[in-house]
This record gives sequence, C-alpha cells and structure tokens, in this order.
Amino acid sequence: MLPSITFAVSLYEAEQVMAISGKKKKKKKKKKKKKKKKKKKKKKKKRKINSKVELQEGRKEGNDKILEVVSSR
Repeated sequence: MLPSITFAVSLYEAEQVMAISGKKKKKKKKKKKKKKKKKKKKKKKKRKINSKVELQEGRKEGNDKILEVVSSR
C-alpha cells in the first residue's frame, strides 16, 4: 500500500476508536451577536392650559386644609 493510503486508513481507524470511546470532538457553534434595537422616545403631548383656574382653586382648598390642621395643633 502507498504511504498516503495507509495514513488515511489509520486516521479512519482512529476515528472509529474515538467514536467507540465516546470522545469524538464536537464542533462549537459560533454565537451570533444580536444587534440592540434603539427605542424610540415618545413625545409627550402638551396639554392646553385652559384648566389653570381649576388647578388654582384646588390648590387653595388644599392649602386651607393644611392651615386648619396646623391651627388645630
């Protein structure tokens, strides 16, 4: 036999022995890097300031309540 053929046969036999012993090399899978998606920022809707009077009245009521609690102490 030619030396190249004997070498190939010996490699084949070595693989068979490895398979029997369960030590066959496993190919590692390369992990693909995931690209991060950029989150779009939501624009806040600006409220129209028609309710200014209601807010001020609410604040006045709130302040009165606080004053009552302080005066009761």
